[in-house]
Amino acid sequence: MTKTGLNALLLAIADELEVAPEFPLDELLEKEEENTVLYKFEAEEPDFVVTRDPDGAFVLSGEKIERLFAMTNFERDASINRFARQLRAMGVDEELRSRGAEDGDTVRLLDFEFEFQE
Repeated sequence: MTKTGLNALLLAIADELEVAPEFPLDELLEKEEENTVLYKFEAEEPDFVVTRDPDGAFVLSGEKIERLFAMTNFERDASINRFARQLRAMGVDEELRSRGAEDGDTVRLLDFEFEFQE
């Protein structure tokens, strides 16, 4: 703060730098590369994919939608309603409509068939 003694300090630092051992930068960089973790962006798979079978049925596939289907208890109305809400939230209804689905069209998911309703 008072700036006194700075010249003496700078001279002492200069003297120490003259006798200090060298640090090879190449070796230091190699050691850093050995301990480096590389993170890569991997695009996520879509939640579902809509395709058409030759018979005109819409087919839903994808890991997330199939897992959701497998975890649903279709013996309870509440579970069925929850499943329908989740599909709607994922955008399945909108995608089916954009592909031309109308009331009464068949929608397949795994080995099961559903009827599309507006």
